[in-house]
Amino acid sequence: MKTTMILLTTLLLQTGWVQNSEPSRYVVSQESRIWIDGTSNVHDWTCETAALEGFVETDESWDSVTAEFSVLISGFECKNGKMDKKLQDALKAEDHPVTSFALDSTMVTHSSTSAEIQLIARGRLTVAGVTKTIMLTVSATPLPDGGHRLTGELPILMKDYDVKPPRALMGLIKTGKRVSVRFEIVVAPPRA
Repeated sequence: MKTTMILLTTLLLQTGWVQNSEPSRYVVSQESRIWIDGTSNVHDWTCETAALEGFVETDESWDSVTAEFSVLISGFECKNGKMDKKLQDALKAEDHPVTSFALDSTMVTHSSTSAEIQLIARGRLTVAGVTKTIMLTVSATPLPDGGHRLTGELPILMKDYDVKPPRALMGLIKTGKRVSVRFEIVVAPPRA
């Protein structure tokens, strides 16, 4: 009887009749990008990076998620060498070369027919050595290869992280106090 139950369970798992609820670990792929969008009294600006690492560990329902991401500050490019340096200085890259996010909890808020999942994520964001608990909405879209595309946007008031908005030309050019961090993180499926 015991052998029959083991064989039946194995058969059901292999045929897909019973879902395996073990979490899968996905790693950040090179397609991932993070943007910082800001304003100034002269023009808007955007800095972009692909210099990020991390992982997502989740079950198929996304009810149980663990995730950590880190971004190398020196990897941001603003299409202007002086702005690259100003951003690195403002984010105190010499003392804190990495910005990181560690997920504490998630709540699935919407699961559409397109298989996209909306999550409210709560976690710890560390910028310029200052850690704050944040909440943000994340969309998780399944990809044909079994991975997922995670997208979202987070407005940040720079002073919350003890960051002084960059200035140029002896203060004639001033950036706004608020930035928006957008992300498109592609996580690759586990390798067999």
